[in-house]
Amino acid sequence: MENSLNRFKKNKGAVIGLICILVIAVFAILHQCFHHINLMQSIQKLQVFRHVLNISLGTDTYGRDLFVRVWTGTRYSLFIAVVAIFIDVIVGMTYGLISGYFGGKVDSVMQEFKKS
Repeated sequence: MENSLNRFKKNKGAVIGLICILVIAVFAILHQCFHHINLMQSIQKLQVFRHVLNISLGTDTYGRDLFVRVWTGTRYSLFIAVVAIFIDVIVGMTYGLISGYFGGKVDSVMQEFKKS
């Protein structure tokens, strides 16, 4: 475990990638902090919507904040990715366990099936 952690720390690309993924995940999870609907924009065109972080992508025609909508979509995308990974791990482990437990002809058939 220590050896793999040290190798990971030495790989700058992997560390930067992990930091980017963590930042995206934190923003996607905490997007509710930025969730506001600017109803006054439809009444007053001069009013400026301000976020907690002072970041704005503007609003759509209904006054919904686009910054919040982007992060809401990101949250859904991350959830779908985690579910897909979970399903892949369950199916892969089950396939490997069956192949390893029975061995012999079952393993040979499963390996040929996997190749095609």
